[in-house]
Amino acid sequence: MKTLFVSDIVIGTVLSGVPFAISEKKQGTDKNGANFFDLTLSDKTGEIKAKIWPDALVRIDTKLISTGKVLSFSGVAVEFKENVQLNIHDVGQVDETKLDEYVQASTFSAENLWSKLTTITDKIQNPHLKSFLDNMWADSELLRKFKYWPAGNSYHHNFRSGLLQHVLECLQLAEGVDDFYPALDMDIVRVGIIVHDIGKLEEIDADSITPKYSLVGSVLGHVYLGTQYVDKYMPAAAPQKLNWHLKHIILSHHGSKEHGSPMLPATPEALLVASCDHASFHLNMGMKAIQDQAAGTEYSKHLDRWMWSGANSISE
Repeated sequence: MKTLFVSDIVIGTVLSGVPFAISEKKQGTDKNGANFFDLTLSDKTGEIKAKIWPDALVRIDTKLISTGKVLSFSGVAVEFKENVQLNIHDVGQVDETKLDEYVQASTFSAENLWSKLTTITDKIQNPHLKSFLDNMWADSELLRKFKYWPAGNSYHHNFRSGLLQHVLECLQLAEGVDDFYPALDMDIVRVGIIVHDIGKLEEIDADSITPKYSLVGSVLGHVYLGTQYVDKYMPAAAPQKLNWHLKHIILSHHGSKEHGSPMLPATPEALLVASCDHASFHLNMGMKAIQDQAAGTEYSKHLDRWMWSGANSISE
């Protein structure tokens, strides 16, 4: 049973046969022409960078090392560019049956997130939208994926139940402005938030340790795929404009065409959904960029900026 996790590792931690999943593998060559491996190891508490340098690599069966594989690792945690990195000395094979120990997950349980989500959706009054959600949740496979799927492969909320957490973050953000804009149709906002990324259930294959993009997801994308859920689960008696409005929210939720939306948000409800999506995404990526970093700056390629870590620990 796994007893040491990524979150436990600090500089100086010695590993002896500790299992991790390999979520990323790159092969490089040092200045002398010798091969080394640059790995990202993961478990349910997070990810950590690791190196297998040439002197250790000659003793290791490199055929074992592949993305998505769970192996045991021996080595030591060192400081590298103000971050913690593992220098690996040896690897071995392990029992891969307990996958939940190796998959990075939300710090909140899926059932707790789901309970909070249903508390919000219980406010929905529109009978067509209530039926739409009932039809979706009656699909047991859809419900399973919605509770446990990540919201991305290597992007924001890219962990088990990440999609559900992202949706709940957006819902709670939207609830905060309800009192100030009484003309908003909050029913369509709530359902629009729930389905804005629903196409990711098809875009991403997350039934293994390392999520990957599916073929249909790679060629069609989650924005288009999401609109098909509206046609599939919307009750036949629903007004056509309701169908269009929900599809418009999905098609415009990235907020701009340069960010992947084929349509710009053209209703107040679509603007709110896109704004909440933007806020949740940016905050998650910002927190990820500075997580476990020493005070200083850390560049986030997804946010295209340097993030200042340690700001809250500065005393005047």
